[in-house]
Amino acid sequence: LATAFLQQIYSDTTLIRSRIQSVIDEGDIVYDVGNVFDAKRNRTMADLVESFNYSGPLGQDYESKQYNRFMEVLEIVKTDLKNYLDYIFINYIPSYTKLYENIKNCAGSIFVSDTHADTSMIFDIDKLLQKNLKFIVLKSNDMFRIYALRVSKTEFKSRLPLCSSWRGLRGEELIRACKVPDAIFVHASGFTGGAMSLEGALKMCEMTLQLENQK
Repeated sequence: LATAFLQQIYSDTTLIRSRIQSVIDEGDIVYDVGNVFDAKRNRTMADLVESFNYSGPLGQDYESKQYNRFMEVLEIVKTDLKNYLDYIFINYIPSYTKLYENIKNCAGSIFVSDTHADTSMIFDIDKLLQKNLKFIVLKSNDMFRIYALRVSKTEFKSRLPLCSSWRGLRGEELIRACKVPDAIFVHASGFTGGAMSLEGALKMCEMTLQLENQK
């Protein structure tokens, strides 16, 4: 992985694999060998990954086969690295930037998005901006889905679950209970629910907030 990263940064370099100290001393950047860590001299140590090393019989061509095996694995790692970096720069960063601005400009406790959004990313941005959002409303196929934000990423407990009297209900039974004509369902724990329209989903969130404020 270190080699794949460095070749992304320094595309015109020559890679030399060696344990000969005089060769190591001449390197501009040395890693995984040399028993020295010195960032100022570009010397770093890391554990060698032996899983993909050539494991055939020793012989005169052993070093050559070992090197060729390393280069084969390097190409696989470089492909994985490129795919990962493409995802980060083409997908993750633009999505994060857009969400950050939208959440930053969100007033109140309900965040609405008309496109799919990563709820984990929303949680991270909410924590960073200290917004203390209670609900996320997302367009999901033919409905608007409500998610109550968790207390933390490691806990399933919601900051404010949907109304307890609605939990576990769906269809007509839920409509009678919440008086929202297009309500679809509320999960038994109250962490999620949904309605056919944005107005219906927002109404369910707002009613939950109002009841909480009355306590």
